[in-house]
Amino acid sequence: MIQVSGSAEDICDFFLILFLYFQKRGSLITMLKSNLSNLIMSNVNIEKVQNILGNTPVLRIFFKLGSQALIDYRYPTHIFIETTRACNLKCTFCSRNVEHSESGHMDFDLFKSIVDEATSFGRKNFGLHLLGEPLLYPRIVEAIQYIKNANSNHAILLTTNGYLLDDFKAKKILENNVDKIVFSVFSLRSERTKTLTGSSNISKVIDNIKNMVALKKRMHSKTNIYMRFMICEENKDELQQVQSLTKDLGILLEARYTHNFSGVIEDNYISNKQTDKKRYPCYHPWFSPAITWDGKIVLCCNDWNYAETLGDMRETTLASVWGGERLKQLRRYHLAEEYNKIPLCAKCNVWSLHPDIFFGIQKKHKLK
Repeated sequence: MIQVSGSAEDICDFFLILFLYFQKRGSLITMLKSNLSNLIMSNVNIEKVQNILGNTPVLRIFFKLGSQALIDYRYPTHIFIETTRACNLKCTFCSRNVEHSESGHMDFDLFKSIVDEATSFGRKNFGLHLLGEPLLYPRIVEAIQYIKNANSNHAILLTTNGYLLDDFKAKKILENNVDKIVFSVFSLRSERTKTLTGSSNISKVIDNIKNMVALKKRMHSKTNIYMRFMICEENKDELQQVQSLTKDLGILLEARYTHNFSGVIEDNYISNKQTDKKRYPCYHPWFSPAITWDGKIVLCCNDWNYAETLGDMRETTLASVWGGERLKQLRRYHLAEEYNKIPLCAKCNVWSLHPDIFFGIQKKHKLK
């Protein structure tokens, strides 16, 4: 039992507990958090918000409260759907190159059933990628259209390496109001790109981005276009050049560090930096599970080998898994800092890419 003795710390803790209680209850609150999370997903540069609020001591409390206000315990806020595990590149910092995993495209009836269930819980956010290149999915345009036809306010995030973005796909992406398209880039230099991804044709990607920017202007589209620069030891000297390029193109920039895919990639930027951050709970168990191309429900988008499989969409529902005992236990492990009890999380360093969204009292008493 938590006592409220009257000290400033205890009073803050008391109001935090009230906040946690009320944020889980009430249809109006549920609707508001759904709409707000959708708005943030669609129109906010999340990386910039995290850096400003999450890493600024004075503002951190508001970032944590705001983040937790968006948690929905009935159904996840964001769902990663692996439309395909096929890929046209061989990036050195991807788990695909460490151990072979079976590749395939998601059955479209399975895809529709996932979207239908999510739609029954209101506006949701969908990321149509995991370990594959989504533009290789034969029915990617239909998939986008199906989501938007189910609920035009659903938000779609499309992350791509950009090589396969022809004029037809670009037009369809903009026509169907994809909210955010992110082009992942490792280098602007051909030889370095060849070393890091297996392809030296980075000029094709830049041309495809330019074409999409021009098409967006002609169509008066509201789709947000980002370049995600994946920083590693080999390319960190290019950041300023990338910043200049995105400014010239009129697109947004996300600069992210390469991570270790749950410990399987030893040579990654975060590990090489030897960050001295004290580990804190990852946000994934509260926000964004993933569904693999063959229907497995896994804990997060970094579960490349199904290490924490929570269910199968052919046998159960995502809602039942989201409110199930296993996921509740995983959340308790995170709050208690018992990461070694979860093989997927034990050696992972993805958590350090995002600010801590939990308060000390929550970790101490496992309040969520």
